[in-house]
Amino acid sequence: SSSTTNVMVSATPNSTINPVAPLCSNSTPIQISAATPGGAYSGGAFITSAGIFDPSIAGNGTHNISYSVTVGACTSTSTLPIVVNAAPTPSFTSLNPVLCSADPGTLIAASPAGGSYSGNPYITIGGIFDPNLSGAGIFPVIYTVNANGCTASINNTITVNASPNATFTVPSGNTMCSSDGPTTFNPVTSGGTWSGGPYISAAGIFTPSLAGPGIHAVTYTVTNGGCSDTHTENISVSAAPSVNILSPTNMCLMDGTSLLFANTPGGVWTGNSGYISGAGLFDPIIAGAGTHLVVYTVYGGNGCAGFDSTYISVYANPDATITYPGAVCENAGIQTLTSVTPGGTWSGGVYVNNNLFDPAVAGPGNHIIIHQVTSAQGCSSQDTIVVTVNPLPTASYTNQNNGLISYLTDQSLNATSWSWDFGDGSPTDNNQNPTHNFPDNGTYYVRLIVGNACGTDTIIKQIYVNKALSVEDVNTDTQISLYPNPSKENITLKLDNPWNGEIGLKIIDMSGKTVRNAQFFKVGESIEINISVSDLATGVYAISINHNGNIYHARFIKQQ
Repeated sequence: SSSTTNVMVSATPNSTINPVAPLCSNSTPIQISAATPGGAYSGGAFITSAGIFDPSIAGNGTHNISYSVTVGACTSTSTLPIVVNAAPTPSFTSLNPVLCSADPGTLIAASPAGGSYSGNPYITIGGIFDPNLSGAGIFPVIYTVNANGCTASINNTITVNASPNATFTVPSGNTMCSSDGPTTFNPVTSGGTWSGGPYISAAGIFTPSLAGPGIHAVTYTVTNGGCSDTHTENISVSAAPSVNILSPTNMCLMDGTSLLFANTPGGVWTGNSGYISGAGLFDPIIAGAGTHLVVYTVYGGNGCAGFDSTYISVYANPDATITYPGAVCENAGIQTLTSVTPGGTWSGGVYVNNNLFDPAVAGPGNHIIIHQVTSAQGCSSQDTIVVTVNPLPTASYTNQNNGLISYLTDQSLNATSWSWDFGDGSPTDNNQNPTHNFPDNGTYYVRLIVGNACGTDTIIKQIYVNKALSVEDVNTDTQISLYPNPSKENITLKLDNPWNGEIGLKIIDMSGKTVRNAQFFKVGESIEINISVSDLATGVYAISINHNGNIYHARFIKQQ
């Protein structure tokens, strides 16, 4: 018997794996594909069953992969070799990760050689990075290299810090004089350090006097974020004249102008408020009491000025003004003298003892008193006054009598008032030179009291009067006359009738003494004779005329 069986033959699936070009070990995983999808891949850890091939896991070399696919009852398997070439492994062999903006261009090196550099505009393809162009910031650096048909890159960064600027300026220029004052240098970037010598301070203050004449280097170094800069300037210092003020520095207000002087002539003096001239005349009056600055400047041939300054102390002179005591009487007692400034020395005469004035020793008159006082600073003042000592009065008088009439003449000293008491009960007479007619013959006690502002003085004298002692005219025929009578200067004697022959003339005082004697000759004419009596003492006088044996008398009174 036969039987028939139907056999179904299915087509074998195509498991061919699509070709894969050589890969690089640094390539990213790829998807493997086959002619008939839906199968499974195998071969190693470098490929997943889904066909993801990872060159980095596979590593360098040829790697076989298998693909098995089943369709119906038919299964097909294929293999495919995949070539993985070794990718280059670049590394930076020379790269400074931190630079300063002032640094020069720097060459970056990497291996393997032959690659190219990129990453920022400031790096060349050959690997030269210029921080001067980049300025401060963070800049990427990429190195790319090809080998075995594979490309690899490496990345890094360069940090560029801003470089500080150590440049500094010298306000007064690089040429100075040794007499110039300290100068502060001004750096562009602060916070650095100064060096060069003791003439430059940590704060950048240059002192020419410490440097002295010559060329002196000053260096400034500043650091910022690891970046430093240094700048040097050469400062030329020229010698200034050496100047020293030698004048005394203490004066008194009343000293008068004083010429100041220094060790070097030819300079100019300056100060404030006009108290010193350019030639050095210092006027303490203009300056006034206090402390006053003076500066002396001398210019040398190199244009440098040497100067010195000092303070002149002007001290006020003490006030020696004496408090004027006024006029004093000689009996006023010792007077205490005072002054605005106590102490000091008093002088003038023996009448001054320290600050005591003795009018009794001085006596009447004008007397100089001097007071001199010196301050602790040696300043002196002097004052002078004249003190008038008024005298006490001294009573004195004389008298000339003619009968009962007494002619009283005051001889007192320093009297300004008079009081006469004639001792006969008559009223007091206040005339200086009175004439008094006593009532009868006798002796009278006549008192004179004289006075002035300082006191009084009294004198009492006895005066004897007798009517029988009067001088009468003995010219009853009126041949003789005298005028004026009384008289002070001159008196005229007139003989009215003609007279012939020799005539003798005498003037006799009341004591009988002849005080004037004359002889003259006349013929038949009347006579007038002018007689000077100014030299005669005050009193009563008789004129005796002798003519041909006849005696004629007349009297006159001489007044003071």
